[in-house]
Amino acid sequence: MSCLYSPAQAKAFKGKSVLLGHNTWSPINTQNTAIARDAIPAFYFLRMGYPIMGIPIDRDGDIFSGYFVQTCARHLGYSIRVGTPLSNHIRNTHNYLKDLTHLTHELACIWILEDITEWLREVKLEGSTYVETYLCLADMLEDQVERFSGFIWNDATKGYFHYIAYCMRTWIKAIKIIGGIDG
Repeated sequence: MSCLYSPAQAKAFKGKSVLLGHNTWSPINTQNTAIARDAIPAFYFLRMGYPIMGIPIDRDGDIFSGYFVQTCARHLGYSIRVGTPLSNHIRNTHNYLKDLTHLTHELACIWILEDITEWLREVKLEGSTYVETYLCLADMLEDQVERFSGFIWNDATKGYFHYIAYCMRTWIKAIKIIGGIDG
């Protein structure tokens, strides 16, 4: 959204890398993002395109994933590092009026994220590995969506997150098979 009203172009980074404080949260996308190998089980990219209130949600699967991995990392005593290494991200040409139409596909995600991120700040996970913690998060997410209320939390939205919790567990099964990871 910020590109629509205040386009910025980063040319360099002159600061030091920082660790986010335990109570500091940040959206993490998949552009120019590195993730610790051990944390990969907690970084499933949520499926997009599901219709919420008649509009297919889009473009925020990585944002949800970023908040989920932050929740697991914090539970396990890890921090989120922001800064170097840095890459030059050359963006494709954008038609910002066309992007504005895509914004409608992001609005449902934004409304949902307001509730999800508030809940994530308070959730008490269990587990001593990313695999265990992520499975716990999937189960707790599935329970929590039934408690959310408000115009965005209709049966379709709740159904979407039941499906996402299923996908999170399936992701862990695949990780265990492919990577030989236990726990």
